[in-house]
Amino acid sequence: LSTMSDKRTRDESDGDESDGSEITRPRKAVHRQRAHNNPLATSHLWRPDTPATVPLAEYYPAFCGPGARPGDAIRWVDLGCGFGSLLLELANFERRTLILGTELRHKPVQYDQKRLVAHRKESKAALPPAERTGTVAGDNVWAIEANSMKSMPNYFAKGQLTKLFICFPDPHFKKRNARRRIVSPSLLAEYAYCLAVGAPF
Repeated sequence: LSTMSDKRTRDESDGDESDGSEITRPRKAVHRQRAHNNPLATSHLWRPDTPATVPLAEYYPAFCGPGARPGDAIRWVDLGCGFGSLLLELANFERRTLILGTELRHKPVQYDQKRLVAHRKESKAALPPAERTGTVAGDNVWAIEANSMKSMPNYFAKGQLTKLFICFPDPHFKKRNARRRIVSPSLLAEYAYCLAVGAPF
């Protein structure tokens, strides 16, 4: 049995999780960042030129890597995914649909990615050895640092999305900050462009 100190080491490590020999859970405390970022000052963030150049094989290697079936595309999106609680729930609820979380803040995205990697490893470790070659819970979920106010059409084609989640957006209640709101008439037009007809929002 693992000792309490062993568990503490695994839970509190914030190192690289790419090594498959150890399941390492990230610590939220070392990935904290101020809640309010200026979405109008994020020109440094990378974005694809077109939806066709989104690096799906990097985000979902089990689904879109070498030998994967063609035609996969992101269908569900969580805008402003924060620390990824909804993404983890969706990872257990839906195993086949490609799901992407976008977040403006760098440290929460680091936390989300490490958390998802750990979730994938835990899901695989829970299976019998003979069943570990296929996809597992979490393989279809990823999070990226992106400004959805400026890059939705870069990531998603017209009518591509079948679900769009916006949970607890920053209200920016002051009139002078209205253009920073993630829900506004101009952005609703972009969301409608990316959503399939009849898709829930």
